[in-house]
Amino acid sequence: MNLLGKIFIVLIFVMSLVFSSMVVAVYSTHTNWRDVVMRPADQVGPGKELGLRYQLENERQLVKQLQERLEALTKQLNAEKLAYQQAVAKLETEYASLSNELETMRQTHAQLVEQNTRAIASLQALQEETASLRAEVEGGIVGGQKVIGLREEIRLVQKDRDSQFQRVVELTDELNQTRQQLEVLREQSTRLAQELANAQSVLRKFGLKPQPELYEDVPPEVEGVILATTPAGNVEISIGSDDGLVKGHKLEVYRIQPDQAMYLGRIEVLETYPDRAVCRVIPEYRKGEMQRGDRVASKILN
Repeated sequence: MNLLGKIFIVLIFVMSLVFSSMVVAVYSTHTNWRDVVMRPADQVGPGKELGLRYQLENERQLVKQLQERLEALTKQLNAEKLAYQQAVAKLETEYASLSNELETMRQTHAQLVEQNTRAIASLQALQEETASLRAEVEGGIVGGQKVIGLREEIRLVQKDRDSQFQRVVELTDELNQTRQQLEVLREQSTRLAQELANAQSVLRKFGLKPQPELYEDVPPEVEGVILATTPAGNVEISIGSDDGLVKGHKLEVYRIQPDQAMYLGRIEVLETYPDRAVCRVIPEYRKGEMQRGDRVASKILN
């Protein structure tokens, strides 16, 4: 073998070492992108994260849960807004009623005071007349027949005086009762005015208007159970119009389990009766099969 052949052999050996090193380096830094995307949870370990596909699915599921929670909280907020509206309307009605009753009691009080004053004046006049007649009789100013007539008149005057005195007593009792009722009404009026002011302050804080008709589509805070289901997707529930439900109200359905409450979906009221209602299951909110005994509520319990 000549010198040139030896040189080529050495070059081939050197190049083999170079390419082997390159192969080892490439293999050690190579990323298996299929594993990065498709690696399942049971293969996760140190330096091996969950596949991007499963991470994306988890994030989507989390977003879906957060959206459902947001809808539930929004529904709960609307229900609380309606409750505040109804409370304000009730307070305004009670306040107006008590104000009218207070004004009536004031007028009655004034009338009783006037009647009492007149009765006292009449009683005093009768007492003066009685004293005058008695003085005339005892002084012998008049004759026998007139004395008899005066005595009869005195008896009648005394009887009238007694009845007037009794009337004064009755009017005084009525006046005292009226004063007590007036004081009670004043206290109730003050309390209701404060409650009304507090309720209006809460409404202003949440940017609400005291108009319950704006929130008629929000169901009241109620709870019940499913009484029966139908193959057509309708359910019968144990609450109805007596509980404030009307057609169009939407309710949440869930099932109580030993370790947690499982959300089953949302239903819409189709027809109401005093103690029950017929509802349809809203397909896009269905999370499971509903059955007799499942819970129904206007908001999801925390």
